Amino acid sequence: MTAPDPRRDPLLKLTLRCGSVYYFQDRHFSSGEPHYFIVINADPLCDVALLLVVSSTKLQKVRERCRNLPADTLVYVAPGEYKEFSDPSIIDCNNIVERPLSLLLEKRREKKLGCLADFPQVLLAKIIAGVHKSPIHKPALKAR
Repeated sequence: MTAPDPRRDPLLKLTLRCGSVYYFQDRHFSSGEPHYFIVINADPLCDVALLLVVSSTKLQKVRERCRNLPADTLVYVAPGEYKEFSDPSIIDCNNIVERPLSLLLEKRREKKLGCLADFPQVLLAKIIAGVHKSPIHKPALKAR
């Protein structure tokens, strides 16, 4: 039996788009805590994989890690700019997480997926610009 096509899932068809925000634990991260993942694919339902950026409340740690990269590849999110974040947060546009669409189905099936309000367009535009300014990403990835 083949795995279900995530593109046919009714919830994903309703919620998955550029700017969608999901909250889940990623087994590839050293931290066992869930994170906020923001979808940055232009049309994620048509892509092979999700392109995600991750928010962090560890502002100093992220700034230190990116000290030799362009400043505008970090996007600061103040409390109140995105209603789901209660603390100041930062998004490192130099670090894109690529995951299969099926991961969202798996997390939902396990009841370990939070689907939150879409990220504000103004901040999403800063993230996309930051990804494009990052010297780390290859042009093919930036085009997605």
